[in-house]
Amino acid sequence: IFEAHNSCLHQGSNLLNKYLTRVLIKSVLKNNFIAFISISENLEKFWINQGVPKHKSIALHDGFLEKSFQKIIPTIKAREKLNLNFNKPIITYTGTLHQNRKTKEIVDLACDIQSAIFVIVGGNKNEILEHKLYAKEKGIDNIIFVGRISHSKVANYLFASNYLLAKWSSEVPTINYCSPLKIFEYMASGKPIITQDFPTIMEVLTDRHDAVLAKNDDYDNLKKSIEWAIKNPEACKKIGENSRALAFKKYSWKERVNSIINFINKRG
Repeated sequence: IFEAHNSCLHQGSNLLNKYLTRVLIKSVLKNNFIAFISISENLEKFWINQGVPKHKSIALHDGFLEKSFQKIIPTIKAREKLNLNFNKPIITYTGTLHQNRKTKEIVDLACDIQSAIFVIVGGNKNEILEHKLYAKEKGIDNIIFVGRISHSKVANYLFASNYLLAKWSSEVPTINYCSPLKIFEYMASGKPIITQDFPTIMEVLTDRHDAVLAKNDDYDNLKKSIEWAIKNPEACKKIGENSRALAFKKYSWKERVNSIINFINKRG
C-alpha cells in the first residue's frame, strides 16, 4: 500500500524524481501491491497517467479528528477563554506564513476591512515579525498574531471565530494536488469558510453551499467575498452548518480508514 501526497517524489532532483517514479510504478504493477491512495482526485489522475492501474487506485482527501470537534464550544465562551473579547466579527487564519502563500495579503485585507478583527495563528518568529512590520506600515491595529500553538489548542480559535480564512497562491508547489488539513478542521468547527477555488478545494467544497469560494490569485475578489460574508451572517450560518455536516459524514479520519479497508476488502 502506498499513499501519495504529491506528484513529485524528490523535489531536489529531476533525475532522482524520474528514477523514483519508475521504481514506484514498477512496484505498483506487482501482484502484492494492493492499493495506491492519492489525497485528491486531481493527484489520482496524475498518477494514473503515470501508469498506476485504475483498479488499484483510490482518491481520499485528508481529514480531521472527530473527538476534537464533536462538542461545539459556544463562540462567546471560546472568546472569553482566549481573551478575544471584541464587538467585531473575528476572521481567523491558521497555518504557515510562507512567502509563496502571499499571507501578507491578510494584512491588506485587515487594512481594507476594518470592520473585522483578523487573527493569524501560526508562522515562525521571523515571518511574524515581517508581517507585524508590514501591519505597522499600514497603520492598523485590527490584526492579532498568535504565533505557533499546540495543535490541541487550534480548535478553540476556530470556535472563537465568526469566519475562517484559508489562503494560498498558485506559487505553492503542491496547490493543484494537495488536500489541506486545515480545510477539514475548519469544516468540522461549523464556522463559515472563506477560501479560494483551487482545483482540489473545489473537489471538497461548493461555493455558497458549504463555503464562500473566491477566485484564486485575485485579491479584489477575495476581499469582496469576505465583505459579502460579513454582510450575510444568516446565509453564512447555514454555510457553516452544511460544511460541518459534510465533514462528519465524509471527512473524519475514521471514515477515511473505513474507506481504505473497504477498498482493500473489495479487491480481495
